Amino acid sequence: MSDSKEMAKSLLRSSCFQFNTNDLFTFASGIKSPIYCDLRQLSTHSHEWKFVLKKAKERLLDLQEEVPFDHICSMATAGISHGAVLAHELNLPFSYLRSSQKDHGRKKLLEGDIKEGARVLLIDDVLTKGSSLSKGISYLVAQGIEVVSAMVIYSYQFNSALNFFRQQKIELITLCVFEDLFQSCVEEGLLAESSKSLVESWYQAQCQ
Repeated sequence: MSDSKEMAKSLLRSSCFQFNTNDLFTFASGIKSPIYCDLRQLSTHSHEWKFVLKKAKERLLDLQEEVPFDHICSMATAGISHGAVLAHELNLPFSYLRSSQKDHGRKKLLEGDIKEGARVLLIDDVLTKGSSLSKGISYLVAQGIEVVSAMVIYSYQFNSALNFFRQQKIELITLCVFEDLFQSCVEEGLLAESSKSLVESWYQAQCQ
């Protein structure tokens, strides 16, 4: 079994995915989807979360050999817990980017100190169209920070998002992809035959 397939089964056991082919979910990007991924559920399932973090750490240690980074930054809010633990495990400093600038206190968008010229790994929980990560990357680059790589736990593998990282020449680490999630759902009987074809048609349309 591939790491991505194993990860999919772990996320399913953690109740991170919901399915509804009748009343579609609406993503922040506006996409209507029969599948909704909520990785905030993961940290409440300690055994599965530990497994995901173990696999993530292994991938990041390998990444360090090829694309060294010296700081971990997460996108708020669902990416924060994963990034903080991994930074601690790798003995690296940790920061996070808010979804919007505070309107009180120091009115910060970036929480934590990142030195200019730092080589940053940016972490988010889910990758759909990539708008959240692209905004985060643009902000960090404007501050003189180099984003050398990014990691997401789950990716829909939409072409627009993947092309963005290729064009920016940013190494993207993905722990679980849609294809393996879909196959795991079918194998475990989580999708009826009629729902299976609807999900396949939806995904093909999104990838065009």
